[in-house]
Amino acid sequence: MEKLGERGTVPVDLRGAAVSVLSVTAKREDELDESSPQKTNRQNTPLWVVETLIDYSNQETKSMKVTVAAPIAPNLTKYAQIHFEGLEVGPWASGKKRGLYWVATSVQPVKSGAQEA
Repeated sequence: MEKLGERGTVPVDLRGAAVSVLSVTAKREDELDESSPQKTNRQNTPLWVVETLIDYSNQETKSMKVTVAAPIAPNLTKYAQIHFEGLEVGPWASGKKRGLYWVATSVQPVKSGAQEA
């Protein structure tokens, strides 16, 4: 079993999966209001949501939204393959609602011809 991080998260290894960008958007205080302020982390760095498509080698495909802190929006092309550094998942709860949240320390495009390490 993986050791929990300080946020109650566990590391995630996506080796063997193709991870593609669907969109990059500012993480908002009110997710339903595009004019609401952008969320920041404790260091006051803006938070960004990278919506992805994960294509596993077993022909299963899933989407997930990963939060990344960065001074400016990650420069990612739609459908380009990407790699997350420090990818982790953790539980969240709000009243009766429960789910998982995904965070990463950074995200970069995969160089052409490079294999996910």
